[in-house]
Amino acid sequence: MAKDLARLIGHYGARAIPIYLIGSVAVDIAAPRLAGSTALSTATSLALLASVMCNFAYHERQLCERCMAAMPLDGPERADRYDRTLRTVHKVWSHTKRTLLIMLGMALLTFFGGRLLDMSQYERTVAFGLLVCVPIALFLLAVDRHDKLRPWCPYCRWGWKPKPSPANS
Repeated sequence: MAKDLARLIGHYGARAIPIYLIGSVAVDIAAPRLAGSTALSTATSLALLASVMCNFAYHERQLCERCMAAMPLDGPERADRYDRTLRTVHKVWSHTKRTLLIMLGMALLTFFGGRLLDMSQYERTVAFGLLVCVPIALFLLAVDRHDKLRPWCPYCRWGWKPKPSPANS
């Protein structure tokens, strides 16, 4: 039972990150009206850390049975449908330094800009959540979509074009 639960948490652990980020923004927005929001934030952070650690321990850079079962049967059609998402994932990954600098700039803008504009801690926290956490969560959802379509992603070939098979000629 415990081993099955660990496998389940391990498999879906990385998918919890966007949910956690959006949830933490919601908790921060509702914080003035919630009693015990600090304890709730701490508990969700610990749950997130545990689930991500289980995920890394479970997958260890390999596909599990659940991952294989989740592969779409119409992969090429879905890759065409989500071409913009796949392209965005590759553009962000290919410009990692620029992306990190932009995210750092957004975080610093919310911190120092909020102080210059005399924003309250609550307003700065909400701004940080909306300008930093939500884009990261959306990107992680796009990465999850990319991982499911990786065998059919036209951008994962690094410029390599497959030769047409004799059956297609």
